[in-house]
Amino acid sequence: MRYQLPKHFLIKPVLKESNHSKGLTLFFGSLGLFYSTVFGGIIMAIVEYAILLHNRYGLNDFGLMLFELAITHGVCVFWGLSAVRKYNHKQLSR
Repeated sequence: MRYQLPKHFLIKPVLKESNHSKGLTLFFGSLGLFYSTVFGGIIMAIVEYAILLHNRYGLNDFGLMLFELAITHGVCVFWGLSAVRKYNHKQLSR
């Protein structure tokens, strides 16, 4: 005989914290973005790696590299927060 759950039994969805996403992406950039979205983490890791390679073998301007990495970190924060918001909305609408 199988145990059946009562009809009024609710399962609480697991939600992601937006503050965790914000902190991880601020400190770790694209690696912190993996908490929110794997696809976004891969894309931004490739972008950050391309910036580092461009600085190493191309322009060699350290200030410009820091500016570009600051911009990509900002994009990571925005992307992470929007991914967490979308994930939580999807979990709550089930």
